[in-house]
Order: sequence, then structure tokens, then C-alpha cells
Amino acid sequence: MCLIVFSFQPGSETPLVVAANRDEFYRRKALPLHWWPGGKILAGRDLGYGGILFSAWLRITGKPRQEYGTWLGVSRSGRFAAITNYREPGEMRQGLKSRGLLVSHFLQGDLSPHDYASELEKSADDYNGYNLILGSSRELYYFTNRNGKLALKLQPGLYGLSNATLDTPWFKVTRTKAGFSALPTQPDAAQMFALMADETKAADGEVQQTGLDFKLEKALSPAFIRLPGYGTRVTSIVTFGSSGEVSFKERTFLKGKFARDRGIAFAIET
Repeated sequence: MCLIVFSFQPGSETPLVVAANRDEFYRRKALPLHWWPGGKILAGRDLGYGGILFSAWLRITGKPRQEYGTWLGVSRSGRFAAITNYREPGEMRQGLKSRGLLVSHFLQGDLSPHDYASELEKSADDYNGYNLILGSSRELYYFTNRNGKLALKLQPGLYGLSNATLDTPWFKVTRTKAGFSALPTQPDAAQMFALMADETKAADGEVQQTGLDFKLEKALSPAFIRLPGYGTRVTSIVTFGSSGEVSFKERTFLKGKFARDRGIAFAIET
């Protein structure tokens, strides 16, 4: 996941509205939006670089041979979590746990958002760099294992997150937040999908600098990325209503081209 913009306004008609793009290598496998076995988690599912037999094994048994988790999801009880990688070229360590498990473990668990966030502080070195948003439409926390700080309880507001820390003013973050704030209080999915499909690149002086080649940095500067072998794979729109209803819409892309829309709505179980 490489871009998340979300409005957190507890007490409003839509206390939590999330728009997110997942950017990934095209050859990395994933299952689309669905209720996971057991019916507790609604999300896509990362399958790593396994092939057709890997996917078939998961569909038949309900259990992956190796766990990867997910990039963004919700639970029947109204829990929400989403993750992005922290971009730090040359710092990737092999043999660490999959960061997607941080999302799925929270969604299927019972720890409060506060307690789960506190546990993250203890396991920070078990994962490569990440940013995690977790909680519900009532309370949200942000944690990164790359700034040495404690988990942050978020106040009401509009936030943006890419592959640096929360609200780092990368071009794609500031541009998408500005577009989000200009939408109606209760935007429809079509407006949000259009916002997340923006392929405008940063001007040379506005390109983020993370240690990659400048041409690649610029190619990665838009909200929606379309490159040979890599790009935006999924756009997710999640809306929590004040009466406990959740709408999850997903648009998938195949090598940069529209593939399919999916949508599931449900009422939170208490």
C-alpha cells in the first residue's frame, strides 16, 4: 500500500472515510476483496510470489502455506487497519515477518487499539520499515517502527500517508489531501475513485527524495502509478457510517488497466 488518505471525524454522519491505493509488483499474487474463512475479516489477501497452486491451496484449505496477511481491511466488529511500507532503499532485511500480518492479526484479535499499538512498540525490530493505522471509527492510532517514537492516538482530522511517516508532505500526499478536502462531506465512490486515479507527476522541485534514481522517484510521485512490472494494483474506498454500517468498495487493475469493481456492505456486529 503506497497511499492512504482518510478523514477521521467521530460523531459525524461518516466518522471514518478512507481512500487508498496499493502499489505492488504485478507478479506478486493476491486475492481480491472477500470475507476470509470464518467470516471475521473483510479484505484482499496477499499471497506473496506463489503461483496458481498456491492460490488453489488457500481456496481449498482456507490456510496459506505461508502467511502474508493483507494491506487494508475491516472486521465484522468494526475494526479497521491499513499498512504502508516505509521506503528506505538498501535497508530491506530478509527473513523478517510479513508486515501484512500486523493488519490481519489486529483485525482478528481482541486487544484494544491502545493495547495493540503498545505491543507494536515491543516488536518493532521484527519487521522491515512500516506505517500502520489501526482502530475503529471511534478511535485511531498510528505507529511506525522508523522514528523511535511511541504510538500516536489520532485526533479528528484529515490525514495522508505514503511511504514516509504520517503527513510527510510528499507531492502525492498533499495533492490527494487537497482533492479529498474539496469533495462533499459525504463523497460518492465515483468521486473518490477518480481522485485516486490521478496520474499527475510532481514537478522536478517537488519530487520526494528517498535514495532512488531521480527518474524513478518522479515516476513514483503520482497517486496512481503505472510502470512496467509495477504499479497501482488496487484502489480501496471504505466508509463507516454513524449507524454502524460499513461500505467497502474495491477497484482492481491488471498491469495498469481497469479489471473489476467489487463492493460489500455490512452492519457492524456488537
